[in-house]
Amino acid sequence: MATGSEKRSFSRTSLVVSVEVGHESFGRVTLRSRDLSASGIFVEHGANPKLPPIGTALSVWLIDDQGNRTRAIRAEIVRVEADGFALRFLEDPFAALA
Repeated sequence: MATGSEKRSFSRTSLVVSVEVGHESFGRVTLRSRDLSASGIFVEHGANPKLPPIGTALSVWLIDDQGNRTRAIRAEIVRVEADGFALRFLEDPFAALA
């Protein structure tokens, strides 16, 4: 059972950016991030999400203020909360910025 201490390898930064999330079950939707680290991202989903189950791989695109997107980053759903969901990157997110 968890003791409340986090077991993170990378520090998390509170960062709000537009995020496009895609999966064959729902197409593509544009949402907002709540925080970001080198290993994952928490995405706020608003009301009534229709997410596939935990463990499902998705495509994620980070979008800057000018509307430019990164290349797709593969990630998997690792946690779902009332206001959003956590994704673990399955590849280096920094490679998508190049």
